[in-house]
Amino acid sequence: MKKLPAFLLILILTLVAGSSCHRQRNLSPFGWTPSDPEFDSLTLRVERLMIACESIPEIFPIVERMESIAALHPDDEVIARRTMFWRGRAQFYLSEDSLYSAYIDSAIAMTDSAHSPYDYRRMKWQVDLDYHEPTVERYQELVDQYEFFLSTGDLVISGATAQEIGLFLYELGVYDEAKQYLRKSDSLVILGGYADIAANNRMNLANVYLLSGDTAACEREWHDMLQDTVYRMPDAVRHRVLINVYSLRHRDTVALDEAFRLAQEDPGAGQLYTLYSAFLTEVALRNNNLKKAREYLDFGRKYIDQAENPSMVRDYLRSASSYWVDEGNVDSTLEYLREWAELNDSINRANNGTDVCNAILAGRIRMLHTQAELKNRESVIFTISVCFAALLLLIGACIVFWRKLQQQRLAKVSNDLELERTNRRLLANELVIKEKDRLINDMESEMTRLSELGEVSRSTAIKFGNTIRQHSSVKQHRESFVEVFGEVHPGFSERLKADYPTLTAADIRMSSYIVTGMENKHIAGVLGIRPESVKQARWRLRSKFGLTSADSLEEFLRRYNSTYNA
Repeated sequence: MKKLPAFLLILILTLVAGSSCHRQRNLSPFGWTPSDPEFDSLTLRVERLMIACESIPEIFPIVERMESIAALHPDDEVIARRTMFWRGRAQFYLSEDSLYSAYIDSAIAMTDSAHSPYDYRRMKWQVDLDYHEPTVERYQELVDQYEFFLSTGDLVISGATAQEIGLFLYELGVYDEAKQYLRKSDSLVILGGYADIAANNRMNLANVYLLSGDTAACEREWHDMLQDTVYRMPDAVRHRVLINVYSLRHRDTVALDEAFRLAQEDPGAGQLYTLYSAFLTEVALRNNNLKKAREYLDFGRKYIDQAENPSMVRDYLRSASSYWVDEGNVDSTLEYLREWAELNDSINRANNGTDVCNAILAGRIRMLHTQAELKNRESVIFTISVCFAALLLLIGACIVFWRKLQQQRLAKVSNDLELERTNRRLLANELVIKEKDRLINDMESEMTRLSELGEVSRSTAIKFGNTIRQHSSVKQHRESFVEVFGEVHPGFSERLKADYPTLTAADIRMSSYIVTGMENKHIAGVLGIRPESVKQARWRLRSKFGLTSADSLEEFLRRYNSTYNA
């Protein structure tokens, strides 16, 4: 395995280190870093109570216990500022705005944004959430907050922020983007274990579908919520879902009755009673039950001052006028119609003004989205271009590498062929030498025989033998082998002698024969010795080279020669 380049190794280590620092241990599923075990436990408890807006009286004993812990750790700035923050949040539920601001502002002032970015951003987020106006700057701030909390691993607050963005866009009529953020919020808070937040969020998503004209999707959302156990809806949320089901279709009286029953058990549902009475009055009138209709009207009248939404009062006035029409009371009918008309005009004027402002704001938001999309598109195009260029460079490098590899392979094949041809030449040369030696010996034997028979004088025989050996010297042929071998394997004999000083001339010659690939019988023939002698010579070579019985003498010599010729 090849070593990584130094710069690449440094880059990887830097990224790993950065990731480790970024993913610090937090209080799951929030971004608070741990401080004190008991204080941290109280933090998670008060988080759930405040986010869910349940059991508000239980919050204050928890905050008081936080203050007791802070008193035990006077030098702990983290506990001190967080205690101040939670005390301020508790005051918010008492509608004590001055105390709320005093505590929260003090907590923010105690927090260093550089060293404690989560604490600082979380506290600022809470202030912005409680008091804000719908502006482009507010939208951009929400998006920035969402990305920050998401980067810290805070599932709940990033989900809550996504919900705020969704509602912000929903109120402006930017429905497609609103749906996107509401779905993100739904996924995040469920993953964080806060399905009760997701229930309210899903209600908002259904309203977006309704206002965008997709009533089928809206109805599907309502019924899925009623059947899905994931959301664990409390009765306070369930009756709101049920009344929306009725409002959508105006025929599901079963849903309306169940919603009204649950609402009467919800202390905070008084503002909805006027709306309930309006719907129930309409149902009673359709059933020609004037007595029941009057009961519902009288019930709603008692809570008309609690109705925060003027539209609820308007619906009540319309239902009341319908009732008095059926009663035949012209004066009461006209009176309620007059009140309805005045309120309706007021709502329309307010809506028109708001609609204009919202339209302008929505246009600016859409422009921001368009600009963001263009930037993202440019970024994607740039990234694709860089990747494509990198791919082309990689392909080019691969082609160059492949061609170089092919050239090396061809060169090796060519060298191997040339080596094989040369080795064959050497072998043929040695065989020729052997054959000539045999012929010379045969001719000398024949001349000796003729000399002994008296057919040729002894002096003639000697002269003939000297002449033949002069023109056919074995030494010459041996030198020819050495010359050819030296051309193919330059410096082999000299290096071998230098590296292994105990080698004799015969050992080096034997090594040369082995390198050429000659078999034992051919070597024996060339040297004019028995094959057993060749085996003994090879055994001596293995010993001098320090080889074991498992090592190949041929492979050793070839590797040795290749190392120097590489």
